[in-house]
Parts: sequence; C-alpha cells; structure tokens
Amino acid sequence: MENQRSSERNSPLRKLKQTLLGPLVEQLINLTPPKFWPVLPDLITLISTLGFSFDALWQAVHEADDNDKNKWLNFLDLIAWAVGDALDGEVARKLKAMGVDRSNNQISGELVDTLSDRVQELAIALALMIKNAKQGDQLGTMIAGFIGLLNPLTSTLRAKAASLGQTVPETGRNPLQFLGTRAGAAFFLSMALTIKETRLPAELATAAAKLSVIRDRFKAVLIGKKKRKSSFDILDEDNNQATQLTAAEMIKAEKRFRVLWPVALVSGIISVIASIYALREISKKR
Repeated sequence: MENQRSSERNSPLRKLKQTLLGPLVEQLINLTPPKFWPVLPDLITLISTLGFSFDALWQAVHEADDNDKNKWLNFLDLIAWAVGDALDGEVARKLKAMGVDRSNNQISGELVDTLSDRVQELAIALALMIKNAKQGDQLGTMIAGFIGLLNPLTSTLRAKAASLGQTVPETGRNPLQFLGTRAGAAFFLSMALTIKETRLPAELATAAAKLSVIRDRFKAVLIGKKKRKSSFDILDEDNNQATQLTAAEMIKAEKRFRVLWPVALVSGIISVIASIYALREISKKR
C-alpha cells in the first residue's frame, strides 16, 4: 500500500524535476562537508526563500525596467532563486537514500520548508500588487490580491485531507494543474512581474489553476469526512480502491494543518489589506 501511495504522488512533473536536477544535487552534496549534510536542505530553503522574496519585492518597489533588454534578465533572475524551492527537496531525498540521519532535523526541516513556501507565495503576490498599482492597473491588482488569498489554501486543504485519512493526488498532471503547483505559479507569476505583456494572462491563468486545485482538495476533505472509518480505510471514489493511512501519518498531517491554517489566515489578511491599500493608491492618482 505504501508503494501505491508513493506512485500516486510520483507525477511526470516530479520525474522531470528529478532528471533535470539530479546532476546538480550530486555536485552540491559532494561540495558540502559531510558534517553539514543534515542541515543542507534547510540552508538551501532559507537562502532561496530570502533571495526570491527580496528580489521580487525589490523589482516591484523599484519598478525594474520592462524594456526588451532587461525584462528577460529580471525574469531569469527570479527563476534562478526559485530553483532552490525544488532543489531542497531533491537534496533531502538524496541524503535519505544515502543513509544520512536527519531525524533530529526532520520536524524543523518540514516546518521551515512549509513556512518558506508560504513566504515566497506571499512575496510574489505582494510584488504583483505593488507593480500593478504603480502602473494604475486595478484589475491586475485585484487578481494579484486574490492569488494571495488562494496560495496558502492549497497546502492547507491538502494537510486537512491527509489528517482525515484521505490521500491527495500529485498536482501537475496536466497544463492547468501545473499552474496550480508551486513551481508553475512561481514560473508564471515571475514572468507576470517582469514581462508586462504576460501580466494579466498569467495572473488569470494562475488564479484559475489555483481554484481548480482548491476544488479538488476541498472535495478530498469532504470525502475524508464522509468515508472516515475507525480502521482509517478511505474509499477512493475515482478508482474504488481502499487507501490506508496509518494513525501516525494522520497525526503528522494534523500537526501540519495546525501550523498551516494560522499561516493561511495571516497571509489572507495581509493580501486583503495590501490590495485595498494598493487600490486606494490607484484611485488617488486618478
């Protein structure tokens, strides 16, 4: 059953990521002294989060040029930082396969990774609000604020579904769902921030993809509540197969949910306040 759950979460996107990043992961581990291996994924997470968030907000506040010469450089700059979000997980999996003991860092590492993802999502949403507001785009500002509200809900609902014993299929199985992943959203929203011509289409597509993922995960939460049994057997309505989650896995997911829902609430409040302020600034200019 464990193998079945693993295969469900092994999407084509994840396989592609493993193929592309494999050589880089090997080199990074080889260049790092072994005594730092247990904390290496967390260091990568922190560096990439701070770099991406600062870069996105700096470009928005200082209104980085949208001209043909600089826009692609600004876009690639953001993508280079965002690669760290994918790299940390691959490094952690490789170290686990090598038998490196990270048990003392397991809980803190998962917490760091979870919070860093939310920080990056909030940073890019705020950056888009600022950029749109400076250019007087009310619609773009509202969509960016809406994305800021949606971003943390995907992981929060996934954790809630898992706490009820319901596995959630990997996103990224089709083009629309790819936009709903962290990697897809980072790619297209970075493009929206740096390349003006893509801003509105990329924001609209990302918001639609996020809604699609949220719908699926909310459905998983409802199924989990409806089908929950004392044995933790959940009937998967898509293939009529029973999926088992152990009590330990459900407790772990419940702990993650308890961390995520306050983060989602704070992120949502910040997004609403920021979008209202940005819209007021646009109105003052008119």
